[in-house]
Amino acid sequence: MKQYNVTGMSCAACSARVEKAVSNVPGVTACSVSLLTNSMGVEGTAADQAIIDAVQAAGYGASVKGAQQSAGPAAGADALADHETPKLRRRLFWSLGFLLVLMYFSMGHMMWGWPLPKFYDGNHVAMGLTQLLLTVIIMVINQKFFISGFQALWHRAPNMDTLVALGATAAFVYSTYALFAMTGAQVRGDEQAVMNYMMDFYFESAAMILTLITVGKTLEARSKGKTTDALRSLMELAPKTATVERDGAEVTVPVEQVQTGDVFVVRPGERIPVDGVVLAGTSAVNEAALTGESIPADKAPGAAVSAATVNQSGFLKCRATRVGEDTTLSQIIQMVSDAAATKAPIAKIADKVSGVFVPAVMGIALVTFVVWLLLGRTVGYALARGISVLVISCPCALGLATPVAIMVGSGMGAKNGILFKTAASLEETGRIQIVALDKTGTITSGDPTVTDLCPAPGVTETELLRLAYALERRSEHPLAKAVLRRAEADGLTAAEVADFQALPGNGLRATLDGQPLCGGNADFIRTAADIPAPMQAQAQALAEAGKTPLFFARGGELLGIVAVADVLKPDSPQAIRELQNMGIRVVMITGDNARTARAIGAQAGVDEVIAGVLPDGKEREIRRLSARGKVAMVGDGINDAPALTRADIGIAIGAGTDVAIDAADVVLVNSHLSDVPAAIRLSRATLRNIHENLFWAFFYNTIGIPIAAGVFVPLGLTLNPMIGAAAMSLSSFCVVTNALRLNLFKLRDTRHDHKRANHLKEVPEIKEETAMKKTIQIEGMMCAHCEATVKKALEALPEVTEAEVSHTAGTAVVRSAPELTAAGIGSADRYVSLEVTGFESGWFRVIFGEKEGYVRSDELTLNGAPIRVDDPMTEEQIAAETSLEDDPVEQDSQLAIINGSGVNLRAEMSTDSEVLAELSRGTVLTVLDVFDGWYQVQTGDLTGYVASAFVTLAEGHDPSQLLTETLPESSTSVLAVGLVVGSGVRMRSEPNTDCSIVSTLDRGAAVCVMGAADGWYRIDYGGKGGYIAADYLTVSEATEGFSCYALVLADSLNMRSAPDAGAGRVTSVSSGSYVDVSGFENGWFHVSYNGSTGFMSGDYLTLTDSKPTPVTTTTSGSSSSSSSSKGSTSLPSGGSAGRGSGTGADLVAEGERYLGVRYVYGGASPSGFDCSGFTMYVYAQFGYSLPHGANRQLSYGTPISKGDLQPGDLVFFYGTDGGDSSSASHVGLYVGDGTFIHASSGSSRCVKYSSLYESYYTNHYLTARRIVG
Repeated sequence: MKQYNVTGMSCAACSARVEKAVSNVPGVTACSVSLLTNSMGVEGTAADQAIIDAVQAAGYGASVKGAQQSAGPAAGADALADHETPKLRRRLFWSLGFLLVLMYFSMGHMMWGWPLPKFYDGNHVAMGLTQLLLTVIIMVINQKFFISGFQALWHRAPNMDTLVALGATAAFVYSTYALFAMTGAQVRGDEQAVMNYMMDFYFESAAMILTLITVGKTLEARSKGKTTDALRSLMELAPKTATVERDGAEVTVPVEQVQTGDVFVVRPGERIPVDGVVLAGTSAVNEAALTGESIPADKAPGAAVSAATVNQSGFLKCRATRVGEDTTLSQIIQMVSDAAATKAPIAKIADKVSGVFVPAVMGIALVTFVVWLLLGRTVGYALARGISVLVISCPCALGLATPVAIMVGSGMGAKNGILFKTAASLEETGRIQIVALDKTGTITSGDPTVTDLCPAPGVTETELLRLAYALERRSEHPLAKAVLRRAEADGLTAAEVADFQALPGNGLRATLDGQPLCGGNADFIRTAADIPAPMQAQAQALAEAGKTPLFFARGGELLGIVAVADVLKPDSPQAIRELQNMGIRVVMITGDNARTARAIGAQAGVDEVIAGVLPDGKEREIRRLSARGKVAMVGDGINDAPALTRADIGIAIGAGTDVAIDAADVVLVNSHLSDVPAAIRLSRATLRNIHENLFWAFFYNTIGIPIAAGVFVPLGLTLNPMIGAAAMSLSSFCVVTNALRLNLFKLRDTRHDHKRANHLKEVPEIKEETAMKKTIQIEGMMCAHCEATVKKALEALPEVTEAEVSHTAGTAVVRSAPELTAAGIGSADRYVSLEVTGFESGWFRVIFGEKEGYVRSDELTLNGAPIRVDDPMTEEQIAAETSLEDDPVEQDSQLAIINGSGVNLRAEMSTDSEVLAELSRGTVLTVLDVFDGWYQVQTGDLTGYVASAFVTLAEGHDPSQLLTETLPESSTSVLAVGLVVGSGVRMRSEPNTDCSIVSTLDRGAAVCVMGAADGWYRIDYGGKGGYIAADYLTVSEATEGFSCYALVLADSLNMRSAPDAGAGRVTSVSSGSYVDVSGFENGWFHVSYNGSTGFMSGDYLTLTDSKPTPVTTTTSGSSSSSSSSKGSTSLPSGGSAGRGSGTGADLVAEGERYLGVRYVYGGASPSGFDCSGFTMYVYAQFGYSLPHGANRQLSYGTPISKGDLQPGDLVFFYGTDGGDSSSASHVGLYVGDGTFIHASSGSSRCVKYSSLYESYYTNHYLTARRIVG
């Protein structure tokens, strides 16, 4: 956008006239005129002279902004200097001086009898001539009104000055006529006529109108000058000189002479002149001017510095990297200036009104004059009413309502490190309903950090880190840098290694002191050392928490695990909570795997996690979210640029790439996520201020004009023209003053946040219709930002669903889809076969009967397999037959499986017919025929009918393996049971053979199936969670003939007589007990315990192949025996948790590893915890045995007071589930400083931190117990 200065504008009608004139110039694609800054922004290819000529032809002046100025902020500061107010002050001073003399003659003498020179006694003609001369002087002083007003009228574009000029001229001309008429009456000696004509003098009204309008203009100019204070203060920050090194000597030169590559020095207390990088020296630099951050930033060699920031403590030598208009300060100033030069969409309302306002007012004034004459009033009275209409009308208030608020809002944002590129972005940001956040660099810091050190037995944390440092310091991998930073921060020194090797995809290998030293993933380390089961469990828990476990081994012995993760930014959770409190849905989009994404999402507290998104898929996800409401995308990378462009508002992190910043509408200089709610808060406040201004402007004119016209004269309300002029002056002043209130707005204050109703739309389904693809040649694209801009422009067209743009090829491939209102070619019922002839943009081209057209891909299945939009199409697939919505069935029989639980096999095709059998998920069927919504099937000796929704066809595959397609990806309940069919089958941490091995299972091992995806089952076995390839597991909802054990996770778990919660209770089994398992059916295990046989819910059991032998411990003369899945000490009587190892700090560190793990009622493993299951599991890792149940744990350990709490103590609460105040219903692990960790069943439903000082936990605190120490 190129900017121009425009002169001669006085109101919104002027700006509308200029905008219209420039918009008609060939080559101009967009034009925006700002009355506030007397500037104009133009986009297009038109020549500067053509644009200037168009402005001059409209009656105004124009020049290219900055054409005669040097580059840089200093020049801009002079451009923003208030040159108008001093001129208006001088005009006002002289106008008031002559007006006081005029009022003395016209009103002081006539109304109050103030004395006059004897020359005027009885000399009425002299009195009139004196008033005329004084009025002429005031009119000459304020001649600008007449020149501008009549010039605009000549160009048929009347403005506010036209109204003032017409009003003053009418009063003056009529008064002059009255003076001449009075002179004639004086000559005739008609004293009565002389006195009547003297009463028709309106000289003082003409002078008063001009003076009062000048008063208003002066106040308005002064207030308008203050709206640019924020921008001007930024410009004034730029130093005027710089100290550079030339030929080995320090030379002070004007900052404009500094060139890229020059070396400059900055001493303490000086401002940095240009952007650069530190070559030598260290210091603390105050960057508050640019970022709003009050804490100084430390600078060392290699750090970047920005112009206008203050060097506070040390001497710095820097190399200039960006100078002149390229500095960060200049770019910020340019963004704010551009925002002021553009128009908000809401301003178009005022523009449309302003375009016809002045001619309408002139018409009303003329009608008013004529009507009063027809009603028999005198010419003077009718003229006074018409003049009142002219002078009270104020298009300025309308024209200033939006730009002054935009300018103040943009300046406020810039002062706080939030840059709005356009007025539209400032307005629209406050209307956002969904905020989509990129993960890396936006929610998280973007730099991997060491989070956990887990040494193997006999190895200290320091030793583990020292050896990891020695190995990783030779690596360039980002995770290695995290280890290096931690080791250097701890002051460790690295030993020298030999024979270093980096093995891509595996890890690192070297030799230290003659022994092999290895580091990498679990599979790689297994080739060098054994990994004990407890360390595998730790690695699994770390991975589930979104961390990457790095294993290290030396000399064939495992050293331990160093966990590395991209940690959350400190302000991310709070920022997300603030957005949610404002009624905004927060979505995280990331390319990470689902498990890591869910862990980060749970820690951050987002509403929705979209994982596994490829770089080019973010734009698609934003488009999908946009169908539900207004979306803001927050990102920082090159891959985020298309998504930033696609979103309604793109918000770029200031530390991100230039491409991302260019594609965004809002830039956060601080790179703080907390600035996102601040930007929305500021936008809402600005929009509210604009609404107030527009209301006042419309209300004032709607009420003022009828009063001035005399509509309310019958009620005794008459408006003098002078009062009308005063009201007109004050109206603009009020609008500008109201906008200045934004300077007092606290954009980080959450106290006034209101949760708006977020009415997200349901995404409509598009039915069949034709599609189209067209390739367009695009000229002038040079980079990815150009691609993003063209893409956004094309996809803004309602007919375009997708555009693929390439600046290298210079083309745009545009795809269109039908609108919902378009007529369909035809329709087809379910199960009807169609011939597929092609595939394009998510649509199948099909032939149905004699008709040919397009059908959405999600309405079809192809050969029994649902097709995704991005699936590649082969020739065989295109030639295949396809059916609508459900699976096709050939006339010959084929195999299928049941995909639901408890599905009825019926005698007839009706839900009222006899039930022949109840089929479990995974039951294999033979399909004999297909009917309307039903399959005729055979299973065993039974033949009947099953609803088609509960059947999945095999189509040549092994039906037993199709269960992976019928199960959900993840569930908290046991969906089925599986038997391992291979030897040494590996359970992995992720559904991928490249992931770490959690455990190795033998043939015949029984596992709980919790979900399935992509040919893998998610299983639970022995308290561990992981994945097994479907080929190595036989799965069914109804399985008998296997034998294993199960650990009871819930307290007093009921055994039922049948697999149903309503069946009779056989007995109950306490938590931690083991039961014998012999079968599984519909989520229930067939079990036996102490001679009783029945069924138990799979949700509260975990399968294992062995039952630990109880270990008996005697304490205080009493003994007891119990079992533990960790092989820990048994539960002794008398409230002792056994003789374990580990300190309170160890317990806290262990507990913190499970932050973010989901809450599962009865859960006692890293796949899910309840409150007492969490504490039981943590203590078990160190050999302590606690029972399952908060009230049962209350009887263990030593009671302690709240003031004596130490890390590792248990804290108990009452009433969290409705219990009384004497029994514990909730328990947590004390961390320190009033904080504890617990598995919360609240809204977060995960393991999290909470404070004892939160009102709820303060009110429900019961007691504390010490188990350790």
